[in-house]
Amino acid sequence: MRVMKMAAFIAEITDRAPADHLKAMLQALANSDPALISRIHTGLEILSEYHSDDDDENDQDDSDEPLTTSSSHLKRKRGSAGVPELDICSRPDCRQPFIPGDIDDDGTNTDVACEFHPGRLLLDEAADSWDGWIYERDGVMDSDASRESNPSGFRYECCDEPGDTEEDGCTMDRHLSSRPPKVSGGQKKQRRG
Repeated sequence: MRVMKMAAFIAEITDRAPADHLKAMLQALANSDPALISRIHTGLEILSEYHSDDDDENDQDDSDEPLTTSSSHLKRKRGSAGVPELDICSRPDCRQPFIPGDIDDDGTNTDVACEFHPGRLLLDEAADSWDGWIYERDGVMDSDASRESNPSGFRYECCDEPGDTEEDGCTMDRHLSSRPPKVSGGQKKQRRG
């Protein structure tokens, strides 16, 4: 319930905020967290592709670049002001923006859209990155902080790849929504007497 209140609050303040304020905030967030840059870029590409398809609806695309979205399907997923709703994948090693909906609704959430590791990062005490590690000075090896600061000291349990691998995930599937599922207005249960 709390997430829904926060989402409504964010929607309200972004609807009222001037565009230059939103742009400044987006730039500040990107500068404070470099991991956000890729997600912001992907989201802006999705929106740009959507709007360029809207502008050139009857034009043929002669470029060799693959399209990331299918404009004929995106029109059904518009949010306010003609902009499609974006969501962020909730998988920790993906976190990419996409347009939510069924596979047939758009081209951003197919069965191979999200590449991720389904397994946990497990401690690899034999990794070279632990050479010289001293508990009293450096702290616990098997911790979230160590996973963040020393990912090469861990391996994914799903594929045995090191935690700092440059490769995409070992599994592909659809993106998972970060939003709570919508509750359908089904019929009320009748009391038995």
